[in-house]
Amino acid sequence: MKFSVLMPVHNGIKFSDLENSLRSILNNSKKFDDFVIIVDGIVDKKKKNLFFKLKNNKRIKIYYKKKTSLSKILNFGLNKTKNDLVFRCDADDKNSKKRFEEQLKFFKNNKLDILGSNLCEKFEGKKLVKIMPKYIFLINLIFRNPINHMTVIYNKKKILKIGGYPEIPFMEDYALWLMSFMNKLKIGNIQKTLVYSNLDVNTFKRRRNLKTIQSEFYLLFFLMKNNFLLSLIFVIPITLRILSKILPLDMFKILYISFRKNND
Repeated sequence: MKFSVLMPVHNGIKFSDLENSLRSILNNSKKFDDFVIIVDGIVDKKKKNLFFKLKNNKRIKIYYKKKTSLSKILNFGLNKTKNDLVFRCDADDKNSKKRFEEQLKFFKNNKLDILGSNLCEKFEGKKLVKIMPKYIFLINLIFRNPINHMTVIYNKKKILKIGGYPEIPFMEDYALWLMSFMNKLKIGNIQKTLVYSNLDVNTFKRRRNLKTIQSEFYLLFFLMKNNFLLSLIFVIPITLRILSKILPLDMFKILYISFRKNND
């Protein structure tokens, strides 16, 4: 089964994390035949040199874009991939050795359109596992994003048919899953940890600022435009998420970690 890999890269990514991410993709047990890397904005010399070396691999295509939104980058990238099945990978996350193999098998056997997995987040020496529901129903979508974006494989044609990623900063993936649900796409998670990510204090700061609060309102307006009755259900959950984002940083961290399983 042929598949593509889609990875956006920006200069804020640590070079060592980028190397580890690329290594985990190139050395995966199931080999891609198409790898699209979208460089978002200007990157430093070390990253440029790395991308220059990657160009020798005919299966890898690298595109350089002016700094723009993640949704625009991903929609551009989806249109550049050559296969219907596309894996989303983040430039600073490590993929398990058999991620592609295991997700392809589960995706096919369960006749899914979108498939994610559990995610292991490393923070202060602890391994925190974000466990996702196997199947996605409305109740799973209401209070939080039930899909770890960097763990996803999806059917590109069906994603583009419903308009691709909506222009909602910090919530483009959540909005996409909601649109997918409204359009009756079949969504699920393989309940295995297949991607590994690193957290630090800056991660929490990025997730509780004015821009992320504004995005909650944008998400609500988006829902009102596409399904007014559904948007009414989301008013209370969105309000609760906004309240969580104005908590002091230490309290926000405790709340965030409480939704993860300590896997030490």
